[in-house]
Amino acid sequence: LHVRLAKEGEGCKSLDGVDRVLSAGDVVVADERGPQCVGGIIGGESSAISDSTKRIILEAANWDPVVVRQTAKRQGVRTDASNRFEKNQSPYLCPVGVQRFIELLKRCDSQIEVGGALVDTFPIVPSEVKVPVDGDYIRTRLGHPISNGEIGQILTNLGFVFDSSKREVSVPYYRATRDISIAEDLIEEVGRILGYAEIPEAAPKFPATVTPFEKIRSFENSIQDLLRGVGFSAVYAYSIVGSRRMQELGYDVSRAVYLENPLDVDEDSLRVSLVPGMIRLIEENARHENQVALFELGRSYELWRDPGTNRETPPAHERRLLCLGYMSGLDEQNYSQISQPATTAGGDFYAVAASVARIVRLVTGARFEILPNTGAGTGASSDDPFALRTWMHPHRQGRIVVDGKSIGVIAEVHPAMTDAKSRSVLVEIDLGELLALEGVRDYREVSRYPDSFFELSIVMPERKPYRELEQFLRSHIEQSNLRRLDVVAHYRGAPLKEDEKSVSVKFFLGRDDRTLAREELQSIQESLIAAVRKGGFRLSGEAAA
Repeated sequence: LHVRLAKEGEGCKSLDGVDRVLSAGDVVVADERGPQCVGGIIGGESSAISDSTKRIILEAANWDPVVVRQTAKRQGVRTDASNRFEKNQSPYLCPVGVQRFIELLKRCDSQIEVGGALVDTFPIVPSEVKVPVDGDYIRTRLGHPISNGEIGQILTNLGFVFDSSKREVSVPYYRATRDISIAEDLIEEVGRILGYAEIPEAAPKFPATVTPFEKIRSFENSIQDLLRGVGFSAVYAYSIVGSRRMQELGYDVSRAVYLENPLDVDEDSLRVSLVPGMIRLIEENARHENQVALFELGRSYELWRDPGTNRETPPAHERRLLCLGYMSGLDEQNYSQISQPATTAGGDFYAVAASVARIVRLVTGARFEILPNTGAGTGASSDDPFALRTWMHPHRQGRIVVDGKSIGVIAEVHPAMTDAKSRSVLVEIDLGELLALEGVRDYREVSRYPDSFFELSIVMPERKPYRELEQFLRSHIEQSNLRRLDVVAHYRGAPLKEDEKSVSVKFFLGRDDRTLAREELQSIQESLIAAVRKGGFRLSGEAAA
């Protein structure tokens, strides 16, 4: 008898009466006539024992578990032998198996004689398995003060050899086949013999350390607290949007990340901005609510352009963004009829700008500006994420600038780009760009004395930016008396000329050492009014010169 690989297409009739066609990868035990059995799976009919059998040859083998599993799958047969050998048996059990069979056979017939010697072919002798482990490790994992002597006694009784000086355990051959291979296997053996009921219940003692927190994550949490405090609600829009819609809103989609197999042809790419999703959410909420104030913290995605080759290379470039959407629900034209025209129009824009100012103050004490955006054009391809877009109102928009660096945009949504009946204002800020400006912030003690305030509605040229008016006003007030300036309204229309606008400014005055007297407040107000008239401006309601 010899062990070999079967020849492709070679046949063997097995004990179950099936004529099996063997493959070249199947292992067989064969003689000069051909295969006598499929190794490790099933015996052959030609070598089966019958009533006339007088002599038998005992053959015990150890088979490779992978070969047995593959052969059993090809042949479509599962046997007790294949189940056992697939679990990897010890090769040292072969002679033990032969001796055990002879012992059992003699119990059946004491006249049985052994007429030959044992021939052992052991081509690959497996090395002894030794697992590194010591008593301290076992005690730590079990949580029980068991001594090294008790550990050694338990392992010795189970057939192991525990060498505490070398900190290792020798595994007996009959348990060295995928049974005992790591220290935890030995700990389980010690635990089950010791008795799990003997181990007291206690919480595991692991060192607890605080997980490092990302700075931008902490910043986002602060933003959420701030915006919720002023009435905004958090929303989460889908990252998958339609490239056609993004193009309609003025975004360049040449570097968008497209889906290979989109479920909907109208949602075929990842968003390059949070604005499309925010406009959709404002429209949906406007059907049910008169006032909408939403914000989203999310990411945009674009293919990264290699500056050297000017080619897009994966992975996609992500930007962490904040988007604000606000709609007051007020009709400016009707609202102005029941209030002063100079203090109503454009209020939504400046209300959102006030929230932007608070967000900027979370990072830096530097003042921010809103500069008119004269970008490359609506919808034009641009690497500037804050360029002018189609969705922006051409006269009520601008980029948010801090220390000369653009960090975002603020604009009213163009009426042609939305189904919402009222005006809505959107803001998009790049949090990475803003956080990069982080610096020392100045804090001052809250004054014990009350502030005073008054408002002036000032008429100025339509094309002149508000920042010039603000600089002018600040230059005519003693800074120790000025707390801040806020724009409360913005108005265009009759009775103003087409090239004019009215800006309502609220002055907050106060000191840290005392309360400003009425005479001082009146003097400041009169000097400001005189300066406004001399500086080429006029108060709302006054006739043009």
